[in-house]
Amino acid sequence: MTHVFVSYVHEDSEQVQRLYDDLTRNRARAVDVWLDKKKLKAGVRWQDTIAEAIDKGDYFLACFSEAYSKKNESYMSEEITLAIERLRKLPHTRAWFIPAVLSGQVPNWRIGAGETLRDLQWVNLDQDNWDTGIRQILDVICPTEEIRILSEDAAKSMVMERNLYSVDWNKNGRGIEHNYTVVNEGGERLILDRATGLIWQRGGSPERMGLETAKQYIQTLNEGKYANHEDWRLPTLEEAMSLMEPTKKPLYINPVFDNRLFWIWTADMSDEKSAWITNYILGSCAHYDMDSPFFVRAVR
Repeated sequence: MTHVFVSYVHEDSEQVQRLYDDLTRNRARAVDVWLDKKKLKAGVRWQDTIAEAIDKGDYFLACFSEAYSKKNESYMSEEITLAIERLRKLPHTRAWFIPAVLSGQVPNWRIGAGETLRDLQWVNLDQDNWDTGIRQILDVICPTEEIRILSEDAAKSMVMERNLYSVDWNKNGRGIEHNYTVVNEGGERLILDRATGLIWQRGGSPERMGLETAKQYIQTLNEGKYANHEDWRLPTLEEAMSLMEPTKKPLYINPVFDNRLFWIWTADMSDEKSAWITNYILGSCAHYDMDSPFFVRAVR
C-alpha cells in the first residue's frame, strides 16, 4: 500500500475530493490517500498527527491553486514547510514531493542548494489535463510495470475473502451491492457504479481478441480520448468478478451491461503464458493462454 499525504486549502475541497476518488478507486494500484477531513479523528492532537503523516508518507502531494496563492497564512503553508524539511534529507534522485497545479502556478519556495519548488517536475490538474495528470501521478507513486500473477489458490482466496459470487468457488457469495447509473460522456454510454466509483464501458470491444491485442485496444481508447478520458485500462480479476451476480438474467451480470460481451480479459496473469478471464455465461473465472480470443470491457 502506497501512502500519499495531500496538502491543500479548503477552497479547493471539491477538486481534491475528485483527486482522492481517482487515486483510490484503481484496485490495481493500492493507494492510501491522507486527507485531513478523512483521517483526523476527534480529540487527537492534529498538529502532531499531520507532522507524523507527512514524515512517514511515501509521497507528499501539494495541490497549488490561485486560492492558495491569495492566502497570507494557511495550514497548507505549514505542511509544505514540514515537507521541505523532509525533502532536504532525501536523496536527490528520490521523487517524493509532487507539486500538482489546480490553477495558477507553483510558488517559488526555496528548498535548498539554490533550488526552489519550481525546479521539481509538476503535474497539471486543470480541467483539460485532469486525466493525464492523474495518470502521471499514479505512474510515479504506484507504477504498474510489475504484472500481477495470481495462482488459482490466490484467486479462489480472493473470491472467498471478498464474498464474490462464483458458481465454482462461492455459490453463496453476494459481493458488492452495486449502484449503477448509465451516463453519456463524449457520445458514449458508460456505466458508473456509485458503490465503487468505477466507470465501465457498457459494451466493449466489437470482437474477441488475444491479450496483446486487447492491450492495444485499450491504448487506442486512451489515444483517442474515448468518452473524453484517457485513463482506461483492463480490470483486475476482482473488479471483473465483482460484476458477477448470483442470478442469471440472461448472464451472471446486470442487464445494464451489453450482454454480447459474455467473457472478458482481466489485467491479471496466472503464470507467464496465461491470464485470467471472467465468464459471465458460466458464472466463474478461469485462466487461458494469452492468444485465446476474449472480449475487452475497459474500466477507469
